Amino acid sequence: MWKDARPVVAVMALGGLIFGAGVGYLTTQDVTSTLTAAVCCASGTGVAAFVRLRQIRQQQAEAKRNGFGAALAQGALIAVACYQRAASPRTGNGAVTDEEVAELRWVAYQQAAAERLDAPVREAAARALKAVDIGDPGSASSSLMDLMGAVHEQHMPARIRWPARR
Repeated sequence: MWKDARPVVAVMALGGLIFGAGVGYLTTQDVTSTLTAAVCCASGTGVAAFVRLRQIRQQQAEAKRNGFGAALAQGALIAVACYQRAASPRTGNGAVTDEEVAELRWVAYQQAAAERLDAPVREAAARALKAVDIGDPGSASSSLMDLMGAVHEQHMPARIRWPARR
């Protein structure tokens, strides 16, 4: 993190140095006071810039982790839905070959068993896959809806209620 932030912190500290020197000279017109003001402003600005940049980097890393988990959950949901549609196609038997169904089943199981997938999503995906394997379209659809709900609960942010403007 420090290597990425060095130029930004240096520029902010230089800006603080120039600002402090200008304010110190305009206020007192004394060299000692000007140097003191410049050093204080530069150090304060540099420390503040470093702390703020560190907070921003931590927030970005957290957002990246959350986005990765959400992408895994969406991938599992899509894989299970594709497998369900292939296992019981609406166009009748023969629309999807057995090889295609087997490949989609393998992909769905791989996606549902992902190591970094959240436990509630993994469990809901396992229930949906079991229902599809049994072959009951009603229970498979219900399980798929449960999986959608689990993905939504785990990875969609809660709505924030903003106060009404007056």
